[in-house]
Amino acid sequence: EVLTDSDGNLIIAAYHAVSGGATENCVDVFGQEVSYLQAVASPGDFSAPGYLSEYTVDEKDFKNKILAENKNVDLSGSPEKWIGKSEKTNSGTVKNIKIGGENLSGAKIRELFGLRSANFDVSYKDGNFEFTVRGYGHGVGMSQYGAEYMAQQGADYKEILSWYYNGAKLENYCE
Repeated sequence: EVLTDSDGNLIIAAYHAVSGGATENCVDVFGQEVSYLQAVASPGDFSAPGYLSEYTVDEKDFKNKILAENKNVDLSGSPEKWIGKSEKTNSGTVKNIKIGGENLSGAKIRELFGLRSANFDVSYKDGNFEFTVRGYGHGVGMSQYGAEYMAQQGADYKEILSWYYNGAKLENYCE
């Protein structure tokens, strides 16, 4: 069996370990609209091991990593004012966050600090920047823990695939 899109082409079966409680629209993460890779609720992920993680970085390391990425960032003054507003997707992933007056992508922040996902909040406390991270992976397509939860609730593979790849068609494949 294979999954195909509305034109009969094999789908891109994107998946990740754990969502932040809902998967992401492909366009929000990868910049490309894909009809069957749309955000869906994934409530089983809330109880997944590793759903919530924290990462702490001291002020000096934070500053060094950010400045190595973008020399235009202004990290003068009080560190608690370095972090500005973030723009998030409907599912909670950071699209952009203002740091030192410059917009940086959530994906870039994830990469710089080795975060488990770009679905995060960041705050400053006692000389450290603290990231609270939800999920693990890019968040697009099927959540592995979400799929496992659905199976434990009695869903079969057809229901799971239909949920996470909404609009894709499961077909028999013979060469």
